[in-house]
Amino acid sequence: MFLLVKYKKILLLFIVILCITLGIYFNQLWPKQNSLPFERLEREHINKITAIYSIYPHYELSQNECDELIELLSNIVIFEKDTTWGKEPYVGVYCEMFYIEYTNGQTIDISGPPPFFFINDVAYKTSYDPCHKVSDFYWDIVNTKIRPLEQ
Repeated sequence: MFLLVKYKKILLLFIVILCITLGIYFNQLWPKQNSLPFERLEREHINKITAIYSIYPHYELSQNECDELIELLSNIVIFEKDTTWGKEPYVGVYCEMFYIEYTNGQTIDISGPPPFFFINDVAYKTSYDPCHKVSDFYWDIVNTKIRPLEQ
């Protein structure tokens, strides 16, 4: 009888630890509503950031440009997944803006045409101003670094 109680306590402890571990793991995978998905993004965790524009050659951001983008991304607040994406007339505004490659090999693509912000092709509603600043930064890179290469 004593042995049975002891194993029940061990099993219960194992289940609690497993639930906590899984909760932490899944919490890191998906952005949450009203969250700052890039608030802990730090330069030392990033291998490179690449700007993408149409058929032009990709442009790898300099260290200063990476720092500026990281600062802009840290202010992005996402509210909820947008379920209307692809069903409304604004479907043509999406284009991938940046690929972020982490030092651990993970990659994500982001895009920020206001009032949406995309993380790995999933649309989130967001506040306009921070998203617009990322978009302005992107178009500045395109117009000063990528498009001049065509001449």
